[in-house]
Amino acid sequence: MPGSSGLKRKAGVSRRREGPGVETVGVARPSPSRRRKTPLVDMLRLGRLPEAWIAPPATRELRELVRYRAKLVCLRSGLKAQVHVVLAKEGVHVPVSDLFGVTGRRLLDEVPLARAYAIRVESLRDLIEVHDREVDMADGEVRTALAGNPGWAAIQAIPGSDTTVIEGHVTKQGSRLVR
Repeated sequence: MPGSSGLKRKAGVSRRREGPGVETVGVARPSPSRRRKTPLVDMLRLGRLPEAWIAPPATRELRELVRYRAKLVCLRSGLKAQVHVVLAKEGVHVPVSDLFGVTGRRLLDEVPLARAYAIRVESLRDLIEVHDREVDMADGEVRTALAGNPGWAAIQAIPGSDTTVIEGHVTKQGSRLVR
């Protein structure tokens, strides 16, 4: 048969041509996906399949806010890293620990850069400002959602605790903490 691999299937039996006048016959096995489904179907039929817990809508919404905030922070970090790369390309020494604090911003305003690099740094600073605003908005929404939550208050009382980690922990606990 042209375009065929030499394998013929009919009613669960496979035949393969091995060469002129030689043919092997064997029983076809079910596909791996079908083998995985069989125990699940049996468990469902017998009522032994455990039920899944789905978080309430308020918890799912809060988790979405926390995930969105984390994504914004990640994007903002990438933008800040790009500013550091541009300064390194131009050989600019950064004497401050926080390039986006008061002293660092003053340095960025005054540093002499080639035109292409200056345009890029200015654009990146604008994008960082937008991301800062969006992260602050997401922070406010999460804090509002967790305002009366006893778990949130208890974890916040721990000295040196990071609010981002707390938000993630509280939302992962589901209905026990988020009401």
